[in-house]
Amino acid sequence: MAGYRSAWLVGALTAGALGLRALYLTSFEIENPFRSDAADYARYAANLLEHGVYSRSGPEVPSPIPDAFRPPGYPLFLAVCLWLAGDSALFWIYALQALLSAALVPLTLAAGRQWLPSWAAWLAAALVALSPHLISFTGYLLSEVLFAFLLLLGLLAYQRALAQRRARTLFAAGTLLGASALVNSAALPIAALAAAALLVGRPSPRTSASAWVRHPDRMGVAAILLGAALFPAIWALRNTQLPPGSRSGSDRLLATAIHGSYPGFVYRDPRLRYYAYREDPRFREMLRSYSDFARVLGERVRERPLRFLSWYALEKPITLWTWDMLQGVEDVYVYPLSRYGFAEQPMLDAIRIAMKRLHPVVLLLAMLGIPLLAARPRPLGEHPVEGPMPRVLLLLFGYWTVLYTLTAPWPRYAIPLRPELYLWVAFASSRLASLIQARRAAAGIAAA
Repeated sequence: MAGYRSAWLVGALTAGALGLRALYLTSFEIENPFRSDAADYARYAANLLEHGVYSRSGPEVPSPIPDAFRPPGYPLFLAVCLWLAGDSALFWIYALQALLSAALVPLTLAAGRQWLPSWAAWLAAALVALSPHLISFTGYLLSEVLFAFLLLLGLLAYQRALAQRRARTLFAAGTLLGASALVNSAALPIAALAAAALLVGRPSPRTSASAWVRHPDRMGVAAILLGAALFPAIWALRNTQLPPGSRSGSDRLLATAIHGSYPGFVYRDPRLRYYAYREDPRFREMLRSYSDFARVLGERVRERPLRFLSWYALEKPITLWTWDMLQGVEDVYVYPLSRYGFAEQPMLDAIRIAMKRLHPVVLLLAMLGIPLLAARPRPLGEHPVEGPMPRVLLLLFGYWTVLYTLTAPWPRYAIPLRPELYLWVAFASSRLASLIQARRAAAGIAAA
């Protein structure tokens, strides 16, 4: 009976999440869905269907030149929607993204119930259901929702595979993580982080190199890494056949690093905040190569060392995890809209306001989770076995923060990690509750 009740609650929460996303999509209207990054994705999808070529060339180019500037996952998703739905594709893209966004709710709950107290797993799932960012991103032709779904699905598969400790299930989990890297190339090392967390979790009794080679989880680690390499290896093999001069993901990474190199996102004119490269006379020079960028950046750091130290060591990590999108119209919106979905619906706007006010608390709990992971208070009741998931999440957040601190810390890039962030916050909350209970119990025993 309890199982039926739990299934009903999961269904109700997921349906509620889908309802919020549907309400938003019926209340918003975007001025131009095909702009900036979204325009690139749309051009890739159109060229795949019309020419069979993966290229970001515009319609003015009769014979598109293949490139690898953006990974292929999201353009393939758009191309399939265009192929199946034709003129009504935009509606179905938004609808599918709403389904994927709502599916994050049961996936979060399933992931959390493996290593969190039940109430904490439900807390994380509820935060995912109410997340205004995960709601609003269903209405953009951007990769964040699809990436969030594949990443969480891969981590859940990894978590489930650990219970079986079979190479084929760990290989499948690695394959899902590798598939997420075809949507966002930044995800490529995540499988290696998951493997590292597995090794740290069950160290060999001896510390020599040969002992690590005989580690009990060595086959599982190899299976994860091989699975994760499958799709990226196919993509890399394709890219070896590109014509000379084709733009690659390395070019995009360099451009992103340059965009994030301006302290406060300003070169000189504050009116060009977030678009500082437009007035920088040395922008094209830096775009030539990583060595040119490093040389120019080094000159500027020597001129203002304290300002750049503050920017890279403090301001950029904080910026990545802030609420506002900074570019566009800020708040939870990336591109300008004709009708702002949250403002159109009082219930949605109340959720947006409440979650925005809660966000500083979420970030504070996330920071507290780091020392609380090391505290390991004695459980007062029956707690789930945590396994490597807290370590995986901590490594994931650390890697993501360092990567976008070195490049451009647009808060949009942290949106796909909202489910993992809320799981981590639920973990920190449960660990804090256990610590408080343990101290109260110790004080009661002392008083007695």
